[in-house]
Amino acid sequence: MSDNLDTSINYWSNIGKIIKSERTSQGMSQQELAKEICSQAMISSIEKGEYSINAILLSKICFKLGISIEQFFTNDNPETLNIADFFSEAKAYCDTRQYEKLLDFINDSSIIQTLKKDQDLQLYYYYYGCAIYQTTSEIQLSMRYFHLALDYTNISRKQKKFLTPIEISLLSNLGVVYADLNQKEESTAYFNMAYDAIKHEHFTVYDESINLFFYQYSHSLFKQKNINLAISILKDGINFSGINQSHYMLSNLFYLLAKCYEYIDDDEQYKVSFDAYKLMNNLFHDSIFKDL
Repeated sequence: MSDNLDTSINYWSNIGKIIKSERTSQGMSQQELAKEICSQAMISSIEKGEYSINAILLSKICFKLGISIEQFFTNDNPETLNIADFFSEAKAYCDTRQYEKLLDFINDSSIIQTLKKDQDLQLYYYYYGCAIYQTTSEIQLSMRYFHLALDYTNISRKQKKFLTPIEISLLSNLGVVYADLNQKEESTAYFNMAYDAIKHEHFTVYDESINLFFYQYSHSLFKQKNINLAISILKDGINFSGINQSHYMLSNLFYLLAKCYEYIDDDEQYKVSFDAYKLMNNLFHDSIFKDL
């Protein structure tokens, strides 16, 4: 009885992993997948392997994801599940800024040989570029990986000019890299491409990673002593975080805003911003980038 129960749990868990992998690779939120099918909570339960999905519901989900049921079960194999697990672990290292472990993890893996989808290849080179940039002095190499990842942008999204959160991160990272190389024109061009997509809501789905763009752009401007524009970008980022009910990077945005006001000797606004930073940091205990 126990073996049968374990097999059943593993079966639904595998189906949930595949659905999540297909959904995230298309830049689709749980809410978007659930629309006119079921509740977002049910999609969440399915992806966690906590719900025994029936054939009718599965067929609707497959239709929404643009795959046939036959394709879905063809994907139910160790190779596909290994890919989902690989990206889940890579994301965990990246989110916790364990970049050396991320680089070792990628270098020790042979997963690249099994990747066929553009979205998977894009994600692979994105993480590789991040790991190299954060752990080595090979800025040019990280730039090449970011460009390679951006080349895997889906053609239909290029035509519609809607970007996924990963593609916004790639543009922002390229802005950072070109700024490091003192190529300000190229840096500004990439930052502005990301900024335009965010301002006009030309992104497929909101993800907290988009918040990081505002910090990266304003930090680059701060280093260039373009303080007024940095302040404007930081205020937009704080507003954007509030609209999306997210505190990710909020402490850092307020901290950098305080440093901008300190730089231009605006004591009143410095105090307001620094107090906001302390409040956010006390509430959320974020890791702060104080090396400015």
